[in-house]
Amino acid sequence: SMIRMSSVVSFAAVVAAAPLTAQTTPYAGCDPKPIPYFAASPDDDLLTSRAKAIHARTFTIDTHVDIGAGSFRLGQANYCNRSGSQVDLIKMEEGGLGGAFFSIYVGHGLLDSAGFARSYSVDTTLFQAVHRFAEQIAPDRVAIAYSVADAKRIYASGKKVAFMGVENGEG
Repeated sequence: SMIRMSSVVSFAAVVAAAPLTAQTTPYAGCDPKPIPYFAASPDDDLLTSRAKAIHARTFTIDTHVDIGAGSFRLGQANYCNRSGSQVDLIKMEEGGLGGAFFSIYVGHGLLDSAGFARSYSVDTTLFQAVHRFAEQIAPDRVAIAYSVADAKRIYASGKKVAFMGVENGEG
């Protein structure tokens, strides 16, 4: 039993440490748009059909999505690919999420000029990451909203709405 458990733990550690794709595989771009989970199916009962119809016509948003700038890099797997993160573009499309507030967060640091400079640098990097996502990585599937009117227009176009919310406000 101990050997079996040790083997399972060792196997799990190897799998967890292994890259999701081989290093020699070139980046192929965004994953294709998935079929939403709320798409009607002939097997749906009446209640499920009604619930899916309500979900399909409702603008749903996630009001807090933590991000890291590394998830928005060009030329490698990023936020438009299925990932291990709680939210990515594929999961948004599958689940019918209309938009998300991407959290521009910087942890507290020293409240001096060096601390403010660090915060500004981190904030700017995260703002640039969300812009890169909407403007370079997946411009045909995501757009940034700066107002309610923007959000309505973007959502009506079939794209996902990207909002940005600043936390801590040091940057």
